[in-house]
Order: sequence, then structure tokens, then C-alpha cells
Amino acid sequence: MKKNRTFLTICTLFIGVLFVASCDDDLSPLGGEIIGGNNFNTNLFEGSEVLSYSVLVNPTQTNGLPVYQLGVYNDPIYGQTTSSVLSQVILNTVNPSFGENPEIESVILSIPFFSRDDIVSEESDDFILDSIYGNSEIKLSIYESTYFLR
Repeated sequence: MKKNRTFLTICTLFIGVLFVASCDDDLSPLGGEIIGGNNFNTNLFEGSEVLSYSVLVNPTQTNGLPVYQLGVYNDPIYGQTTSSVLSQVILNTVNPSFGENPEIESVILSIPFFSRDDIVSEESDDFILDSIYGNSEIKLSIYESTYFLR
């Protein structure tokens, strides 16, 4: 019994010494060990033309983003950019029973947006959006997709 108590005391002291020794109060800024103040020397290069172009990007999985892009944007230099959303229904339970010939009766699409606190008028619930570009009407369409998302 005395050997176990001695062993436990030694282990506790050893862990305590390691804990105290691991505390380092000598904090240095990032790069503080580098000698000299100027790490890079560059020369100015002029006379080169920049070539830029747009590349079609393949679909990307974007679950749970705080902000979404939706619509068409025509840039005078880079051309037209189209953004859309593809979603699928996720069920709460595995293998639920819907009965014979089930149909989807409604779809709720929640699109996050930003607005200012400016109220257009006291009589209406209208407010000013600051996350929509352009001043024309927005046509929003929802279609059924036969593409299965994994």
C-alpha cells in the first residue's frame, strides 16, 4: 500500500513540474527571430500587359452559406455571370410512408438578404434592400430537377 502511495505522489509531482515548466512567458512577435528589418527586395517592373478572362466554373456544393448569389449579372468587361441554386428535399426520418401517389403541394425557398433600417413609409412594411443589384424587376422561377444530389 505504501509503494502505491509513493508512486502516486511521485507521478503527481512529476506532472506538476511538467505543467509549471511548460508555461512560457517569453512571447515574441511573429518573425521576431529574423535578423534585419527588410526581408524582401523587389524592383519595379513596368511595361507588361495583363490578360484577364472568365472561366466557367463547375457546380460546387455549398451547404449552409450565410449569403447566396442568385441571378444574372452583366459586367461590361468580363461578360455575363449566372448564379442559381439546386436543392433537394431532406427527410427527417428514414424510409417514411407517403401513401399512394404523393405530390408536393408547396415549396418554401428561404433566401437570406441584407437590408438597412430605413423604412420607406410608416403605412407599409416595405424597406430598402442593400444586397440586390440593379433596379429592374426580379423574375424568380422554381423548377423540378431530376438530378440526384449525393
